[in-house]
Amino acid sequence: IEASTGNTHRLPKNPHFCLVEACNLALPVLKTVKLLQAAAQIFDSSDYQVTLVESHQATKTSVPGTARWIAQVLGFSEDRIVSVRNPETQSLMGVPPEHLGGHACHWVRFEGEGATVQVQCQVWGRELYALGLAKILNHIVSQKPGYTTVAQLMDQGVI
Repeated sequence: IEASTGNTHRLPKNPHFCLVEACNLALPVLKTVKLLQAAAQIFDSSDYQVTLVESHQATKTSVPGTARWIAQVLGFSEDRIVSVRNPETQSLMGVPPEHLGGHACHWVRFEGEGATVQVQCQVWGRELYALGLAKILNHIVSQKPGYTTVAQLMDQGVI
């Protein structure tokens, strides 16, 4: 399982083993991105202003792959992603003090026509990633060699 971002160009497309490309292993996060794919079609960008804010622990120095994936799904450039790493700001945004050192939050707002619709996904700690990995491994252990993505596994109803 390739569970990082930025290396997809290095992945073999016809491997002799099971290869799953996963920019995120937390299944609720993956399901949120799927929800945002539908929302992007419903909340047309010509009628709605779309914003994406993400927060991760202060030690994360790059824009997360999940946020880049969400930006792609929403049809806007990565430079519009607002990244928050300041613990004081994160606390004001609702990150519990015990999770300032390990969290992943994404907020998407659709604003227009006199209304605001917000979709958010907040992951506290790292347990969800292990649970997602276990589900994926449980599936691929019986599969033939080949390349797939977590998005394809979701579309197939596997995870």
